[in-house]
Amino acid sequence: MLKNTFIASLIFGLMATSASAVEYSIVRKGQTYEYDAIFQFTNPRARVLDKKNGRVLIEILEGDNAGEVDWVSASKLLTTSESQKQEAENIGAGIGIGLAVLCTLTNTCPKKEEEPPKQKTALISEGTDRRVSIGNKCSKPVEIWLAYYNDGKFLGQNVFWTIQPDETVTLNSKGGGKLYADNSKFFYFAQSEGKEWTWDGDEVINLEGKKKLKMREINAGLKGGKFNFNLTCDG
Repeated sequence: MLKNTFIASLIFGLMATSASAVEYSIVRKGQTYEYDAIFQFTNPRARVLDKKNGRVLIEILEGDNAGEVDWVSASKLLTTSESQKQEAENIGAGIGIGLAVLCTLTNTCPKKEEEPPKQKTALISEGTDRRVSIGNKCSKPVEIWLAYYNDGKFLGQNVFWTIQPDETVTLNSKGGGKLYADNSKFFYFAQSEGKEWTWDGDEVINLEGKKKLKMREINAGLKGGKFNFNLTCDG
């Protein structure tokens, strides 16, 4: 059923080939035009016998229907140049339709390449627990809040670490134990003493303790076996 519908739509497309028809007002008895015949690649010649009420009486002069007389719309009459143009389009379309019908019937049409399903953004785990160190390259102390991943969990506490100028600190957790992460992706918010410099971002993150911060995303590098990144005073 689907194949039949497809073939019918192709044939309809062939029938719809455009051409400029002769205007009814200029048609005269005895004139000869090309007749736009349905389901034919070439148009037979036809002679005008009469015209009345927007219709034209023609006699087909050639082809299988030679000698037939019929009232038709003037839009079915074409000049020789327009008819040749249409025939060329029909032949080109016919070749394409023939190939399309053949591949449809034989199930050999090339399949449209489907776009791969969009993957949800996934975090790539480094697979190893690592300590986290942050450097302050500013001339003032900096306070920093951090959110990170470990053991498949997203962690972030309402607690900040203070890092002195030109100091690199290996972080400990709120309870005093060593802080570990197993993914290089971090989110942070930081501000310098006096809030002269602020490091924020587009990610609004709820930290434990119901504190919301607009945090900046960063992929940390590795230094000395630890995840590491630095804060600079240009933000």
